[in-house]
Amino acid sequence: MKKMIAFMLACCLAFGATACSNTNTNEPEPTKQEETQDNTDSTEIQDSDITDETTQLAEFDTTGDEFINIMNKLLEGTRPNLVLSDFKTKESEDGKRTIYYTHKNDIWVSYTINKDTNNVYLFDATIKSDVLNKDKDTYADILFYFMTAMTTLHLKEETDNLVENLNLEDYISKTDKFYPTDEANYAKIFIDDDFTLIIQAPDNDN
Repeated sequence: MKKMIAFMLACCLAFGATACSNTNTNEPEPTKQEETQDNTDSTEIQDSDITDETTQLAEFDTTGDEFINIMNKLLEGTRPNLVLSDFKTKESEDGKRTIYYTHKNDIWVSYTINKDTNNVYLFDATIKSDVLNKDKDTYADILFYFMTAMTTLHLKEETDNLVENLNLEDYISKTDKFYPTDEANYAKIFIDDDFTLIIQAPDNDN
């Protein structure tokens, strides 16, 4: 499992360098993100805050448009079947963030931006535990989304640290794991029988 995760991260990093170096003004517009009313099931998409109120304005130095544009370029070059589209939106309860979410291959993928800056605050990928237990390939898919999002956000955490601190080799036991670093807060959590991997911007308001 650790070798598989390391291989996926290496693929993301390799294609990440290519995607970033090829960015120019002639690129197509990022995926259109459709505005809809909030009628989604709370178990399907959640504003997964994993720290307290002091982090509500934390953010990465990447806008939402940049994030999904680069992430999809990486996926096109590595796993085209995982390219994300047809995003819908909902507002966070505090009204300060917008959540973009979509469903692909049994996985709910979302990213949250701070409305004032349009910078990414949080990424998460969620799958139902019963689906995960029936089809192990979906675990590889959710890990690939997680690693690709890390590359897109220019995070440099060592794979071994993530595997150890989040216990990524185990997706059966429902034990929540949190791994805060200077670059990002990482988490593997179970909510209402949903398995979720999270990347959240750390609190920069010190």
